[in-house]
Amino acid sequence: MPKNILLVVLSNILFFSVLISCACSTPIGLVKTQLQDCERKKFPSLGISIDLPKKSENIYARYFLDLADSTIYQKNCDCKATLLIMMHPCWSGQAVTEPQYILNFRIERLSMDAFEKFKLNKHIANQDVCFKDKLNASATNLMESFFKEPDSGREFLCFRKDIKLPNGDIVVCGVDLQHVKAINPKESEDIAGIKKILNSIRSLD
Repeated sequence: MPKNILLVVLSNILFFSVLISCACSTPIGLVKTQLQDCERKKFPSLGISIDLPKKSENIYARYFLDLADSTIYQKNCDCKATLLIMMHPCWSGQAVTEPQYILNFRIERLSMDAFEKFKLNKHIANQDVCFKDKLNASATNLMESFFKEPDSGREFLCFRKDIKLPNGDIVVCGVDLQHVKAINPKESEDIAGIKKILNSIRSLD
């Protein structure tokens, strides 16, 4: 057999071996993000720094983070920047599938005008679970609430805290934790971790 063909065959064997291995090792159920082991991270476009969990050695426990702050985003969403963080992945056990996250942080930097719309429940951010129900007033101190989706019946513990920046912008920080005792019996530990993270937020100026 020619050498180049042999290399292709061996490469394919290795690829499928890794794929099968990953399929067999994909977990089933909740793999919790460690909320207590954090490090300081800065987000200039949001104007804040925050303590976030360190990168886990377990790839199935890692969280998803996305920062949107482009000019197009700012124009379309009436928001200077948005940070979305999804934690506590819940896996189906099937290969090549995305998990469902039961813990979500959403941090929005709003101008004073956009914040007034937000308080009146007229901003696009009000569509998010963590900003529904009774959480649309100013939240200088950490606020907690409970929300139940009318259609699905899913229940959420919601948390909210606002940070006012020196230039007058308001950073609105919301968190929703899906209330599912069956798979997350140590929910109280999550609540303590959420509060610790929210209370760690500081203005960069």
